[in-house]
Amino acid sequence: MKTKEILLAAFLLLPALPYVSALPVETRKEPPVSLVRYESRMAVETSISGRETATYHVMAYARQHMTVKLKALEGACDVTIYAPGRRPGDQPLFNGSASGNTYSGIVPATGDYTVTVSARTNERATYVLEIFISSEKASDSINPPQPKGNK
Repeated sequence: MKTKEILLAAFLLLPALPYVSALPVETRKEPPVSLVRYESRMAVETSISGRETATYHVMAYARQHMTVKLKALEGACDVTIYAPGRRPGDQPLFNGSASGNTYSGIVPATGDYTVTVSARTNERATYVLEIFISSEKASDSINPPQPKGNK
């Protein structure tokens, strides 16, 4: 009896299969790299592909200066920054696909900022992401952090 019900359900859902398989698939890659409360800088070099999105969480305090630089070494990717309480799908604080992949500014509120790096559809991207947080504006004379992480 159960076999007949399963076969009937499969037969009835068969026409919908092309629509289900055409839906976009988004995977999330959570790298084991994030700034902790008192750390001021980080750099990571890694790769993502297809529709992957790498997510980083950064604790910052109101009126601190945050600099985020994304450099694609291979392929194309974009960086997006979300203020505390916001997440992908919400209005971003910064959208690299519209503004370039470097952000430098004073953070508006204390909290956990979400930084995402997304590969372009059907592309593989190797990148270096640098995040620097300070009480003053970062200058070019500061030595950049060295990349760490997996490639």
